[in-house]
Amino acid sequence: MKIIAKFLNMFMTSISQRGFAKLTLVIILGTTVLGGGFIVMRKNFRAPRWIFPVENPAPQTPQPVTFPAPPPSPPPSPPPAPAPQPTGLAPQGIFVTSNSNTLVQSLIKKPYVDGILIRAHWSTVQPSEGVFDWSSVDYRIGLAQAQGKKVSIAVFPGNKGATPSWIYDKGVKKWESSISGTMPDPMSPLFYELWYKVVREFGARYSNNPIVSHTVVCGSTGLLCGLRFADLPSNFNKDTLVQRWKETVDLYAEVFPNKLIGFEIHNTKGYGADLAESVLEHAYGKYGSKFGVFEEFLSDTAPTGNLAQPVLDWGPKSGKTWCGFQAVSVLAGKLDGAYRHGYEDFGCKYIEIYGTDLNDPKYESVHEKWHETIWK
Repeated sequence: MKIIAKFLNMFMTSISQRGFAKLTLVIILGTTVLGGGFIVMRKNFRAPRWIFPVENPAPQTPQPVTFPAPPPSPPPSPPPAPAPQPTGLAPQGIFVTSNSNTLVQSLIKKPYVDGILIRAHWSTVQPSEGVFDWSSVDYRIGLAQAQGKKVSIAVFPGNKGATPSWIYDKGVKKWESSISGTMPDPMSPLFYELWYKVVREFGARYSNNPIVSHTVVCGSTGLLCGLRFADLPSNFNKDTLVQRWKETVDLYAEVFPNKLIGFEIHNTKGYGADLAESVLEHAYGKYGSKFGVFEEFLSDTAPTGNLAQPVLDWGPKSGKTWCGFQAVSVLAGKLDGAYRHGYEDFGCKYIEIYGTDLNDPKYESVHEKWHETIWK
């Protein structure tokens, strides 16, 4: 303790005598202070001015205050990927529709026939649960490919042998239509569960096939494919049906990201074409011209009235999307008028003609004329 007291006395005397400018310190600390260490330090140093003010200090030049640069901003998040867009132009040309493979094989060689409409039944492509057979579709794709032509494909879930019987064994409710006979109940949730599995298989197999020009939306129906009901089941609910069809549209868009898709306009009892148009509005609003408006029953005078208006409202005449027709059969001498009506009055460049009319040599010049017109 005497050593410490002596040190402090020397320290304070030095401060007093030297004006805090320079200190000479000799520090000897023994084991009492540092717990056993012995340190001798001799050092001349100038005390910091902020501790010991110096007489007549030299003027100090202010130093600018600097701060570290802020870290770089993170790069902006990339924009979301655009929705898949269909490849190629809108469907165009004359396509043959026929149940006869022999007739199709002959007609696809005609220079004015651009492709084949393939109509497949659910009962054919999925004869039993979990078992798929696309050989009938692949055969016709092969016919078109051999001639450098295209195909359109529609898989029908509706009646006339299109609905597989095993779905009723699974529990899908039946509906006895006075027009169409036994049909899957459009209010049955199980119907959609099973049908959507078919649609997914359909898309997985053909979405990237370059021979496929486009497909057609099929779903719960009162006949074969589209939203058409000449009569309705007793448990019918309009909002439920429309919502299910919107879901079906979304599924087709998902599984066919690279293909154009046709949406059929048909009448439903008590609603006209309103239900179909509300679904088309959903399709166009969400996917644009990926979806086109399609109708059957083209002739030299049809469609008219409420079935003509949607094609005008949504098709090329409106500037919105593409359109297509399937002609009635047999047109024979009315073929020229039917082509004119579809092309000139509605602006449609995709027309399906039944094999009987395409195979009649009397009208070959009519087909040639309109084929050239469509492709101008």
